[in-house]
Amino acid sequence: MIVPILPDGRIVMLKGTRDTTGSDQRFELPAGAIDAGERAEAAALRELHEETGFTARTPVKIGEFVEAPGISAARCIVFTAQVEHRTAQSLEPGENWTPTTCTREEITRLQASGLIVDGSTLAALRLWDLRGAVSDRA
Repeated sequence: MIVPILPDGRIVMLKGTRDTTGSDQRFELPAGAIDAGERAEAAALRELHEETGFTARTPVKIGEFVEAPGISAARCIVFTAQVEHRTAQSLEPGENWTPTTCTREEITRLQASGLIVDGSTLAALRLWDLRGAVSDRA
């Protein structure tokens, strides 16, 4: 998972729907599986490009967590990176995402209003609040 940051400090989010959460529009961060032989950093940059069309500088790891302890050992590794260029998205079949940008204040409102329901996105944004915002300014 990656918290992509534009030069003006806005965060690139995805707006869309998932079959599992109903027809309401939701907001998430770019994320996806790590392919066999792929490094987590490369997967984060690949997913960023596929889902948003953006490319980014070298990602910085800001943390990781177990997604559902007691059910699975799956881990989410969270990166942040400064966004550079934008090209066309290359979404996978079934993905219906629109890239959008949000300020910190807008993200707080989205969280409070229940429009960010993905647990991994919520956790990654918290890690970014605690650790990543410092590395974004470095």
